[in-house]
Amino acid sequence: MGSSELFGEGEEGKCNGRKVVEVDLTALIDGTILAVKAMKRLKQGGGNIVNVASAGALFPMPFQPAYAAAKAGVVHFTNSCSDLADDSEVPIAVRC
Repeated sequence: MGSSELFGEGEEGKCNGRKVVEVDLTALIDGTILAVKAMKRLKQGGGNIVNVASAGALFPMPFQPAYAAAKAGVVHFTNSCSDLADDSEVPIAVRC
């Protein structure tokens, strides 16, 4: 997958927003959930989950709206997991 596809353009210059969201947000959500389950199961103590967003989460990106929306979703998903972090003893943080 080329960078133009990752950042919103697919075949013939069409916006490939669904793929961007699948790669940049949906996969991150799935990975975070799997990591929390694995870390709970291991019970070894220690370990953190750090999800990475970008400045696109904070500022409008008129030429890459799907990317900006996905990265904003990363921030909001991770911040919404803070209650889970207290219950599971697996800290979850986000960095932009």
